Amino acid sequence: MNYLKGIGVSEKSIVTIPNSVPECPRILQSASECVFFGRIESEKGVFLLLEAWKLDATLPTLHVVGNGTKLVELRNQSKGLKNVKIHGAKYGEPLELILQNCKVAIFPGLWEEPFGRTLVESLARGQAVACSEKFSHINAVIEGVNGSVFKMNSQSILNAVRMCLSLESGKQMRTSTKVWRDSFSPSAVSSIWKKFYLELNT
Repeated sequence: MNYLKGIGVSEKSIVTIPNSVPECPRILQSASECVFFGRIESEKGVFLLLEAWKLDATLPTLHVVGNGTKLVELRNQSKGLKNVKIHGAKYGEPLELILQNCKVAIFPGLWEEPFGRTLVESLARGQAVACSEKFSHINAVIEGVNGSVFKMNSQSILNAVRMCLSLESGKQMRTSTKVWRDSFSPSAVSSIWKKFYLELNT
């Protein structure tokens, strides 16, 4: 919305219609690791995330799942980091085996995406969410309850990740799942669409 307003579109002409994702398998209550799940490209902020992990060797394992033009470069830059695993693309059961052990999902995107599907999937799994202040679904993050929002520098990312790791798992999982259920589940979004069309026809 800020982008559209910035190029001169009237706020009255902007209608935000949400998308949904279906229910996802829940993470384990004992989950203690972190994950970046998305395209391996510079604009996704994944290299800045790697810099944050270089600042603290005591951080739990960061799993990087995805494919992209920067995958080889990322593998090269992560050499020597024992707590970073670059998986490449994963799907189905192999992906879920990684995700179920990840307490924190991290989204360091450098630009506003219109619909961050992987972030919403993370909420549905009950993960804590650490995301860039640029991310479009920043309102889904309740600071200090189910996640944290960070500025785009490695120290801020590190601070947000540490805070997310310290969250009480049960409360974090319940809160993230509730945010998904109330705002991004198929039933919630269907209700919003129905209301939108009813108003459109009056």
